[in-house]
Amino acid sequence: MRYVSFHHDGRDGVAEARGSDLHPLVGIRNIDAATDRDALANAARQRPLPRTAVTLRPVSVPAKVIGVGRNYPTPGQQTPARGYPILFTKFAQSLLAADEDLCLPIAVHGDYEGEIAVIIGKPGRNIPRTRAFEHVLGYALANDVSIRDYQHRSSQWLQGKAWDRSCPVGPAIVTPDEFDASAARLRTWINGRLVQDGCFRDLIYPVDELISLISEFTELLPGDIILTGSPHGNGQSFTPPRRLEDGDHICVRADGLGALTTAVSLIASASTTAPATAKIC
Repeated sequence: MRYVSFHHDGRDGVAEARGSDLHPLVGIRNIDAATDRDALANAARQRPLPRTAVTLRPVSVPAKVIGVGRNYPTPGQQTPARGYPILFTKFAQSLLAADEDLCLPIAVHGDYEGEIAVIIGKPGRNIPRTRAFEHVLGYALANDVSIRDYQHRSSQWLQGKAWDRSCPVGPAIVTPDEFDASAARLRTWINGRLVQDGCFRDLIYPVDELISLISEFTELLPGDIILTGSPHGNGQSFTPPRRLEDGDHICVRADGLGALTTAVSLIASASTTAPATAKIC
């Protein structure tokens, strides 16, 4: 199944996407800590709405968003160094809907990072790796936009990773039965140029291990998002580094998850408020 969070006629809702139609779930407004995967699967479906009639929202309302840094091998790296994953946090207000513009102050150094996100569907603490996938609701595309000049102001990444309304996630949560994680290829284009190309199976710290490690120090709740990392090729890897520019068009794709498309608008002030606009990859 594919779950979409939407806004329509003054109300928020969650729907199952079937082709170009959305079937709203009765009694469910958000995918959050109070909404586990059984509640979603068992909810009655209302009459469908056309996708064109709704505005998308971020796929869930998470209690926490946890990112993973440097989780793909770099080109030519034979045996990736292992120890403990680099983890950082974002806030729910860092998220952006799949069809909204990314609006950043013109003075900052924005950078793209195409990723596959894991959305939790069942609560758990101290989850063993052998049971980790029992806690997964599904997968979605994400763009972990980083503000590099802020990120490198200290050894901690928070101020460059938790920028308001900077992380598009979506367009839908795809349940594991419809997503082949072992074969998925993750790619990112900037203005039609392929800049990132990786295989999800190549994660240095795979999904089951991340779930187990993270749940050692915090309870994972339905709606929580784990950003699993980005392949080589973000703007920071270029010489000189490439920064996001006004009018850039970012497209993140993965087999089975569709496309996440985002247009970049640079603005003079620190405000990140802008009208939503649909973009086609």
